[in-house]
Amino acid sequence: MVRGWAQTHCRVNAKKTFGWVDHQIWKCLWHWAKRRHPDKGNRWVKDKYFHSIGGRNWVFGVEVGPKADKPEKRYLMLESAVSVKIRRHVKVKADLNPFDEDWREYLEQRKTHKYVTADYDPNLFV
Repeated sequence: MVRGWAQTHCRVNAKKTFGWVDHQIWKCLWHWAKRRHPDKGNRWVKDKYFHSIGGRNWVFGVEVGPKADKPEKRYLMLESAVSVKIRRHVKVKADLNPFDEDWREYLEQRKTHKYVTADYDPNLFV
């Protein structure tokens, strides 16, 4: 759900909001974990539910058994909204005429959504 919500809003300038949402989710998970184990300390709760995975710390997840061919630990972890990349919407040029043959190349490039290519012209999409 977190990834889906973030992908819905990834076209707007929402990086700060994504961080805020992740923090609110973390606070709810921390309170849930503390309430679930009232007789355990903070360190025990952290070690049980929150892990360091990749370059991220305090990732909520559960350890699953290693595969036979991969002896390292594996985790099922909660996605973070911040990990969803912001993809900007490229505006259409104001003087575009879809019936004019001079605009055909521009429209073809927009259809493929490949704005960065080997022959990329940065002025083409201004």
